Amino acid sequence: MWGFFKTLALLLFLSCVAFADAGLMLGESTGQGMSRWTSAGHSAVYLSRVCPDGPVHLRLCAPGEQGSVISNYISFNEDKPYEWNIVPLSVFLYGVDDAKDRPLYASPELREALQRRFRENYLGEEVCPAGPCSDPKAHWRDVVAANFVRDIYMFEVRTTVQQDEAFIAKFNALPNVDHYNGFTRNCADFARLVINAYFPGAAKPDHINDFWMTSPKAISKSFAHYAVKHPDLHFRVVRFTQIPGSYRRSSDARKGTELVFTSKKWFFPMLLRSNELMMFTASYALIGRFNPERELRRRPTEDIDEDLRAVKAARRADDRDAVIAYTVATRRQRDAIFGTRDQWDNFEQAVAEYREQPLVPETQIRDAKDLATFLDAHGEIFIDDAGAIWVDYSDDSGTHRIGVSATNVNANDSNPDLAYTLLLSRAGAELRAPSKNREMLPEFQADWQLLQAARIRVQQRVLARESDDSPGAGAPPNALGEAQLP
Repeated sequence: MWGFFKTLALLLFLSCVAFADAGLMLGESTGQGMSRWTSAGHSAVYLSRVCPDGPVHLRLCAPGEQGSVISNYISFNEDKPYEWNIVPLSVFLYGVDDAKDRPLYASPELREALQRRFRENYLGEEVCPAGPCSDPKAHWRDVVAANFVRDIYMFEVRTTVQQDEAFIAKFNALPNVDHYNGFTRNCADFARLVINAYFPGAAKPDHINDFWMTSPKAISKSFAHYAVKHPDLHFRVVRFTQIPGSYRRSSDARKGTELVFTSKKWFFPMLLRSNELMMFTASYALIGRFNPERELRRRPTEDIDEDLRAVKAARRADDRDAVIAYTVATRRQRDAIFGTRDQWDNFEQAVAEYREQPLVPETQIRDAKDLATFLDAHGEIFIDDAGAIWVDYSDDSGTHRIGVSATNVNANDSNPDLAYTLLLSRAGAELRAPSKNREMLPEFQADWQLLQAARIRVQQRVLARESDDSPGAGAPPNALGEAQLP
């Protein structure tokens, strides 16, 4: 069964990227740095056929490689003032080399450990020497485990090998020198440059709603509209959901005029300037509106995008039966991706029942934040040669080990009680989150299978203890059966 879990996790990850050759990434606002005031979020670009030849040089990917993310920050604090760095996709999202080793919780200490390993194994002293590169605020750190701190939407289209080769030749020939400027050459400007190298004019700023700057949300909107108009690009949208833990939940990326009437720190002062407030509100409502979650719900797969086009064609042909058939098909596909209300209610009911019938000793851990804080305070993180993450922690009963990656949380060396607590806390956090901040149904089901496997391990141990205390009591381990979805 464990082989099934590993395979399922890998397939889920590949399903998000297997058909995408270029993806414009829109990272939500973390509320840190300038985002505290602008709520602009962050832009980067995923390229499935372009891989790192080191962090500042490009090459075509070899068969089986996952592609990479190229991004720009104000300063990477590396040996030279580079404009961009490129890293494998799983490193950018989760901080690990292989997505199957994705961490199951997020915390500052765990992210720091992943950043430290990335610096040692990937950057090295020649690119990231001691000194400025050691600064906790150095922005090379932001390309490691970005999913710890924010939700990320990705607007994906297909490219050709010739486009990828032309892009690699162009960017390898250009000087990789930092010219960052928050107003005229920020992360969104750089992402726009990358996307437009593939599709000229596809990503555009919204100068009116962003006060003559370029925002991540503006280029996402224009690129999404461009992709919809070009069916040959096979457009779809993916969301990588922020990993539960002790980090603050990210918030919607916003445009300039949108921020004025959605943020208290800007809205109330603007009440004194009612004419300007009305103008900004009208501008956004008329030409600036864009909801990435709505785009995701509308086009989560290539097949659904094609079905939507078929529905339009059927309506033009006044073919009512075809309209109904395509509409039903898209609804079923969406239900399989996002889940139905009944499915989520069943999961919530199951978690409530698990909490009412505790199988592990009572602890102060109530949610994913408590668990992340506990492991940061009491644990020592290490990453094995295979890339899986472990935590050794101590309590009154001694020293214990827990696997905190999807691949090792239920390994023999992983403490069953804390593994179960981790997975139950994670499930609870996902179920409490609004639907726009929750995992997709297939991802949650993979996590649920891990939780069920952990629950079986704990039950087997309880039965073993009862059998030791009372000979003949209990049931054989295989009587517990396989893990089931509610």
